[in-house]
Amino acid sequence: MTPTLSPTRPTMPTTALNVVFDEGERYWTVSRRTMLAYLLLPWAGAVLVALSLFNRPLFRFFTAEDKLLEWVSFACMAGSSVCAAAVAWNHWRAGRRAPALLWAVLALGAFIIAGEEIAWAQRVFDLETPEALDEINHQGEITAHNINGVQDAVNVVFLIVGFLGSVVTGAVRWREHQRRAPSAERRHWFSDYILPPTFLASLFAVVFGYKLVRFVILSEPRRAVVRYGEYVEFCLAFALISFAWFMLRRLRAEVSDEPAPRAAPMSAP
Repeated sequence: MTPTLSPTRPTMPTTALNVVFDEGERYWTVSRRTMLAYLLLPWAGAVLVALSLFNRPLFRFFTAEDKLLEWVSFACMAGSSVCAAAVAWNHWRAGRRAPALLWAVLALGAFIIAGEEIAWAQRVFDLETPEALDEINHQGEITAHNINGVQDAVNVVFLIVGFLGSVVTGAVRWREHQRRAPSAERRHWFSDYILPPTFLASLFAVVFGYKLVRFVILSEPRRAVVRYGEYVEFCLAFALISFAWFMLRRLRAEVSDEPAPRAAPMSAP
């Protein structure tokens, strides 16, 4: 059962934050405190990692290979793959073929990114890179995303995903909020099942902003800028696992025809 807009709720002056809160409460049953945490903490994290450049050991702890952000990103991407596969299965069982296929693609993509994130456990198992791959991989790893042509394609995909999750989602939700009629109306399936919650926009905006700056201004690789990308990859991974989890929770609540349980408030560490 697709959620519908309630005609009984009092109207409020339309602001960006009201749009976020309205959608989050209606469709995702998420508390405002949790939504604010999702909106603000990605920017706080971006500043924290940037400031850690003044303390090189701390910056390396955050961004170096096999350090904090890489392994957390791997865990989030792996979890995204599992949750997205479950979402795809729920859509398929409900007869929603297009959303099911798109979520299956996301599950496969998240699985591949998770493997690439840790070089398919190459350093864990002390595996050697095949000579042919070592010649074309600029990090000498058993990965595809460090090959020039593939890396460019991956960066474009990240840019598009960041744009969809922040700019497109925000514009669509604003339009839906403005066009809300007294009678209940259904959202288009793409908006309802594919676009993420608006409160995840900050995570996607970090990805979009970083990739855009890399394409337009900092196209030449600089070590600190490249290493900062680990935080950006974490933002994408956390956005995807959050989206997949909230969607799975919502679909299961729809099947049982009961409101989804309210998400526990997030708090800063």
